[in-house]
Amino acid sequence: MSNSKDYIKTFRDYLSVIFGTGLNKFISFLVMMILARCLGTEGFGIFSVFFTIMMLVMQLPSVIDSTYVRYAKVRTIDEESRTVCLRTAFLIKIGIFVFLAALSFFVGYILAHFCYKKPEMVFYITLAIIAGGFL
Repeated sequence: MSNSKDYIKTFRDYLSVIFGTGLNKFISFLVMMILARCLGTEGFGIFSVFFTIMMLVMQLPSVIDSTYVRYAKVRTIDEESRTVCLRTAFLIKIGIFVFLAALSFFVGYILAHFCYKKPEMVFYITLAIIAGGFL
């Protein structure tokens, strides 16, 4: 009997995740529609490029998080070694942020001039790289 209760609970959990994700996507769609109407064609284009670059850059330091979890949490090591691993991961992430921030203007300049052919976007691309590093 408890086996069927587990199935029902699991089914409810799956449904809540599915509907929650669907609601999240729907709200995101509505926000994008509102932004497109408010910003206009050029403004929404700049926002889209900014948001895309920011999200791509945000994913770069996440490799360090998964490495930390794999090394420190899966293995059976003592608490002091875990602290050292966490501190090292944090310092590497700070290093990645400083590296991204230092190169952000150069990468923004290259992307704006040669990829998008819109020199006025250097500021937005540079800001997107720095914002993605902060995330």
